[in-house]
Amino acid sequence: MQKSAPVMVVDRFTTLPDGILLNILDRLNTPDAVRTCLLSKRTLHLPRMLSHFRIALLSFAPDPDYITFKDTIVMNAAVADATDNVLNFRAKDIPLRQLSICFYLKYYDCLTIGKAVARAMATHKLDSAEFRILTDYKLHYYTFDGLHNNGKRLMTFFGACTDAFAGLTRLYLQNLRLAETDIPNIIATCKRLESLRMFMCQTEGTVLQLQVEHQRLVELDICHGCLKLVKLNSLPKLERLVFYSWRHPQEPLYFGNVPQLSSLSLTNVGLRWHNLIRLSQFLSNVTSIRDLHL
Repeated sequence: MQKSAPVMVVDRFTTLPDGILLNILDRLNTPDAVRTCLLSKRTLHLPRMLSHFRIALLSFAPDPDYITFKDTIVMNAAVADATDNVLNFRAKDIPLRQLSICFYLKYYDCLTIGKAVARAMATHKLDSAEFRILTDYKLHYYTFDGLHNNGKRLMTFFGACTDAFAGLTRLYLQNLRLAETDIPNIIATCKRLESLRMFMCQTEGTVLQLQVEHQRLVELDICHGCLKLVKLNSLPKLERLVFYSWRHPQEPLYFGNVPQLSSLSLTNVGLRWHNLIRLSQFLSNVTSIRDLHL
């Protein structure tokens, strides 16, 4: 029998112009984009030219379905190293448009990430920048002391990297117990912040009260906050508000200047000792709501 001729494999991907390649690579998580570029000498220079920087912890998970405590240490270190390497060695004349990093609250890794992001923000005008700061364990493992220790670690990180926080447009926090002034200080520092999500973030003191004022905040999501009252004093651009679970008898929100609020979601387990919420009174200062979920 006559042998068939070998099949020629044509690499059409690397023959594309840089502009098209970058458009494709910017749609991937940054670690996947970098790994793709390492497959050919033709694309080795492209990671320094990416305009989107997105890193998720799962990109470095040995098994996404089963992650151990030891895995989280290795994964977080990989996120910190990748952030430091890509941001510090990228081409400074190439715009950096979007940045999103998901990482665990481990101080030295956080410090590496925060310093690298602050340097990038000093040389590039980002359209969006996001921190998703996670804690090590699942919710039901946390004790009062655990939440308190998480809060102290976050504020130590915040104090060391205020320049990075100042440039954020999106921030997600979880499983923290903070001093009464900590969350207001974070909100005040994050002057570009447009979205704030807090899961099980408590404040200390006998009166659990959070007063919110911000000129750019569009989205606020508070879940299991154990807050007695959230005063929305002045949020002129707030459009979406989610408030999930409150334990105190009275209404959990006070609406001040929120002229753009159009979507409101309130979710709670109604107990005997909860006061009746009369929407006509509760929402008397809010006339722009079009989407109400109870």
